[in-house]
Amino acid sequence: MMRISKIPFPILIVLHWIFLFHNIILVSGICHDHQQSLLLQLKNDLNFSHVSAIKLVSWNQSQECCQWTGVTCDNEGHVTGLDLSKESISGILENSSSLFDLQYLQMLNLAYNNFHFVFPSKFYKLKDLTYLNLSNAGFEGQIPLEISHLTRLFTLDMSTDIAPSKLKLENPNLQMLVQNLTSIRRLYLDGVSISDMGQEWCSALSLLSSLEELSLSRCNLSGPIDSCLGRLKQLRIIHLNQNNLSGPVPELLANFSNLASLQFSDCGLSGRFPQQVFQLRTLTMIDISYNNDLHGSFQDFPLNGSLQSLIVSNTGFSGTLPDSLEEPMQKPSDNLFLLDLHHNNLRGSLPTFPKNATYLDFSRNNFSSVVPPDIGYHLSATIFLSLSHNNFYGQIPDSMCDASNLQVLDLSSNEFEGTIPPCLSNIETLGVLSLRKNRLTGSIPDTFPLSCALRTLDVKQNELDGVIPKSLANCVTLEVLDLGSNQINDVFPCMLKNISTLRVLVLRTNRFQGPIGCPNTNGTWNMLQIVDLAFNNFSGSLPGRIFLTWTMMMSEENQAASEVNRIRFQVGGFNGLYYQDVVSVTYKGRQMRLVKILTVFTSIDFSHNHFEGPIPKELMYFKALYVLNLSHNALSGQIPSSIGNLKKLESLDLSGNFLRGKIPSQLATLTFLSFLNLSFNHLVGKIPTGTQLQTFEASSFEGNDGLYGPPLTASSDNQVHVLSPPSPTGSGRSLEIDWNILSVELGLIFGLGIVIVPLLYCKQWRVRYWNRVDNILCYIFLRLLHLEFENHGGQTNMILRLRNNHCHDL
Repeated sequence: MMRISKIPFPILIVLHWIFLFHNIILVSGICHDHQQSLLLQLKNDLNFSHVSAIKLVSWNQSQECCQWTGVTCDNEGHVTGLDLSKESISGILENSSSLFDLQYLQMLNLAYNNFHFVFPSKFYKLKDLTYLNLSNAGFEGQIPLEISHLTRLFTLDMSTDIAPSKLKLENPNLQMLVQNLTSIRRLYLDGVSISDMGQEWCSALSLLSSLEELSLSRCNLSGPIDSCLGRLKQLRIIHLNQNNLSGPVPELLANFSNLASLQFSDCGLSGRFPQQVFQLRTLTMIDISYNNDLHGSFQDFPLNGSLQSLIVSNTGFSGTLPDSLEEPMQKPSDNLFLLDLHHNNLRGSLPTFPKNATYLDFSRNNFSSVVPPDIGYHLSATIFLSLSHNNFYGQIPDSMCDASNLQVLDLSSNEFEGTIPPCLSNIETLGVLSLRKNRLTGSIPDTFPLSCALRTLDVKQNELDGVIPKSLANCVTLEVLDLGSNQINDVFPCMLKNISTLRVLVLRTNRFQGPIGCPNTNGTWNMLQIVDLAFNNFSGSLPGRIFLTWTMMMSEENQAASEVNRIRFQVGGFNGLYYQDVVSVTYKGRQMRLVKILTVFTSIDFSHNHFEGPIPKELMYFKALYVLNLSHNALSGQIPSSIGNLKKLESLDLSGNFLRGKIPSQLATLTFLSFLNLSFNHLVGKIPTGTQLQTFEASSFEGNDGLYGPPLTASSDNQVHVLSPPSPTGSGRSLEIDWNILSVELGLIFGLGIVIVPLLYCKQWRVRYWNRVDNILCYIFLRLLHLEFENHGGQTNMILRLRNNHCHDL
């Protein structure tokens, strides 16, 4: 027997790596010259950004093409895979492109580029393709019929996020596209305009017996869902969001034994949601939100279920929640991490939260109960919790502070009372704290940590008092501060001037007093866009210097981008989930609730205070300002002619001040101005004519005795005189009285005083007065009357009678 000597283990390892490396060199070193030249020609033909692109810029002849980033080859050196996604490619992909000569391609990914041209028709030449991803590639127009010749496709993705869609599947239609794709398993056409009726698109898809994943969101599909869809027994994913399915949810969905994800959001569904669907043990995701006419209720979820995400917001679901959500020890609750039930008709008490839930939204329902004292013990993993717009009452439990991962806590619009737990503001991860519209008392806790991460603090419409906590200055990323409609007694919060991120400051309807300038503070609020100080006791002049730091209101740059951007808080860990900030502003004379605060919207409201002095010229630098309200103060001087710089202004209220002079003609150049109130000032002269100022009602100019012209009187000789209304509480100004109206009354009172005062205080005058009155009365009555004596029952009575001759004469 031959004896084989042992080879040391380290030598074996080295030999092993040498062998592997040798084989790698062999595989990657056999790239065909023809294949490499086709790829280099493709690179030269494509227009791409050399800054953003990563793959194409690395292609060069110094390496074999099979080693290039984004290129995959088989053992024979043929290019079988090409991934050029997110390469910032733009321009036209010609039918003559060398891409279509790579006939060994099995995988092609051109997703997320900017071709922005009609769909090329030569894809049919890539007959070996099993994977084709053209999602968000920028192609436009009709999808060519030639795609249907790729009969080996397992995956076809031509979805687009662009709205409105520039891709169409009309002629050929969906049926013609998929008629030969019998092997397809994954079909994604989101955003492609198909516009088929329910029976048409369901019938076309029913032939794809191997189909596992179907995503046709935003395709203009019509309903109802046809029963032939039930033939697709292998379906695991059905996404039909934002179509007009306009009908009931078919019970046949409960027959899909492999169904894992069901998304029917915003589809116009109606009727009652089949309870059997909730019983599918394979389901991990259900989204039937924004179907207002879809009704239903919750039954117990099956034991050992897999449900992880349940979104049933903005529907007509009612009743109470099932026991399996209230009992944290059951396994379905352990899996559930996202539960969104907002805006329904659910009622009852607050359920115990699922053990591992990270996103919980119970807002806008009819829940009515106290919050359990131990609620915080069930929130160890929760980062978003909203109980707003319900009927919860009692105190906010201290255990809420144990939710150490909370990023958003919204308890607004309930009946909570008592004080704010001091530990609540000490949660270091908290980005949004909204307690608005409750009955909370006491002061805001002065416990904000040095590492404060707050972006929004909203305690509007409570009964809070005290002062603004000094530790709030630690929240250096604060964007929205709303303290409106409370009883806070403090001065202007200069200690917050170092928070450069502040965008919204609302101190409305409190007891703030003093000036608003911050002379000893170097900080700036360059991002400030909404300031509401109305209905307080602020005084002094408006500090022009501080306005120079509010640069957000001056800039007209990036207006187009700002019109789609809004102030919101992105919830960490959830792609596309945001908390939307809300604020109320006085706009065009009315309180308006901004549910979406666009970053382009700017507003200043200093009304109903004690500000005095002239309107500072620095305010006229705010070229991006939409709303300006300085009404009901004691401002004087003239309206600055530079007001014409406020080109974006839509609402202007300067009423109830002491402004003098003429209305500047530049005011008439503000073409976006749709609300104007200059009433009850001391303005004079003719209202500028031939402009939109004549479109406002006369009430916009009343109370200015020196004003004339349309929409008031035609000339200065025919002026309108209106009695000024009472000055509002806290305005600190007396009434203005029209003496022309009161002259008669004052004359009468003065005349009566001349007669009555001597009668009261001069005896000689009084005696002479009454003697004169007696003589007059005697003269009158003796000529008309005479005395007679009558005897009745032994008694003699004296009677005063009219003389007959006088009666006759009369």
